[in-house]
Amino acid sequence: MWEDLVRKAKDGGLDVIDTYVFWNGHEPLQGEFYFEGRYDLVRFIKTVHKQGLYVNLRIGPYICGEWNIGLRINMDQKLRNLGKLVKHT
Repeated sequence: MWEDLVRKAKDGGLDVIDTYVFWNGHEPLQGEFYFEGRYDLVRFIKTVHKQGLYVNLRIGPYICGEWNIGLRINMDQKLRNLGKLVKHT
């Protein structure tokens, strides 16, 4: 899944792969963890390492502007303490 993209990044002259860790993908429900398929973080890091590149992990739960208000919100999920959320510009 990632091998071709990582190789292309290396061929393009990169030496670091920067990636977010969308924690709500790894813990879709509180206390239930998922690290398989596209969420296999260890496999991703090993894939990058095999190409001789570094990994810069950007661990959530807040993910800047890439996701709505920095969080992934599913219709079946409820945000707790939404009133405490303050948006800074």
